[in-house]
Amino acid sequence: LPAEDLPRFDCDLNSWMTGQPAGEWRSLMLKYVDEAAQHFNASQNLKHKLPSDAARMYSLMWTTYRELLQTVTQNLDRVWQQRIRLPSIKKLKLYLSHAVTPWYRTLS
Repeated sequence: LPAEDLPRFDCDLNSWMTGQPAGEWRSLMLKYVDEAAQHFNASQNLKHKLPSDAARMYSLMWTTYRELLQTVTQNLDRVWQQRIRLPSIKKLKLYLSHAVTPWYRTLS
């Protein structure tokens, strides 16, 4: 995070680094989550410019990271307690939806 954002949101670097943030850290996190979501949305159509095999992999990665971002958004407090991961069943479903379905379905 840019150093100038911490004081702007009344966050202290030391408390941030120890995993016990103070101040408006939720607002700061949501600011960056929102920016990341905007970048994700803007990049979604890039897969249409890729060859089909690359588009399938791009779609899998894009969808996986979007799911992770949504999980972070819904569980902001958890980021300080544990690593955010997708459940294994969710990862399997994502993989199968891209590996087994016809290539053209992953492009929509």
